[in-house]
Amino acid sequence: MDSRLPVFRNMDGFEPFLAERARAAKMEVGSVALDHLRLAGWRFDLGPFGAVFKRIDSSFFDVVGVSVTTSGPEVSGWEQPMLEERGPGFVALFTHDVVTTYYALVRMIAEPGNMGYNIGSVDAPMNSHVLVAPSFQASHGNLTSNPGKVPLASFVVQMTPEVAPGSFSLKLKTVTAPKEGGRYLHSFNHQGLLVVKSQEREALESAVLALPEDQGRDDYAWVSRSLLREIRDRGWANAHLWSAMALLV
Repeated sequence: MDSRLPVFRNMDGFEPFLAERARAAKMEVGSVALDHLRLAGWRFDLGPFGAVFKRIDSSFFDVVGVSVTTSGPEVSGWEQPMLEERGPGFVALFTHDVVTTYYALVRMIAEPGNMGYNIGSVDAPMNSHVLVAPSFQASHGNLTSNPGKVPLASFVVQMTPEVAPGSFSLKLKTVTAPKEGGRYLHSFNHQGLLVVKSQEREALESAVLALPEDQGRDDYAWVSRSLLREIRDRGWANAHLWSAMALLV
């Protein structure tokens, strides 16, 4: 496959690329008390059923309390915190066929909760927080608050400010992918595949190469379908990529 982005068909070439991007991420994650987050724009506020923990600007998600009643044999009910998002997320996997080989565009991405690629050793592991992600992933808050900072958003959504501030429409067919219901309250992603033809691929690669370095310009690569499965099997695919791969069945 002739491409201006890195292209990998096997793990021999891909793992050194992943390791290099993991070392370049330099993300460090530590623990802080919840009340310390007030300095970072979070606060306890009153919701319709009592206190919730939320951002001052009410974006992204709230931490809410729920009470559960069930007829199950083990326990009759419980109470717990859950994450209530401010709108659905968006996930897209861009694909391209070359003769008999199928490629997907992936991105190496660091997120604080990831058990990421080990940049240490077996005896002294070091979590890079970097995993392999789909071509596009974004929260509703990211798209509505600052779409210009969301890489490749123009291939997935059409912003419609004339309808309402922060509004948009989807450019591809999607399915509803529910999130894990033990932690998220009524949350889901819009999830889809975007089959990229040759001329469209040139525009897509130009958009990637035009990204600033801090928006992941060097973190994208095309991988073959067999390599995509091996990335998943080694535990290097993030949850969004796992979910998007279900659309390849």
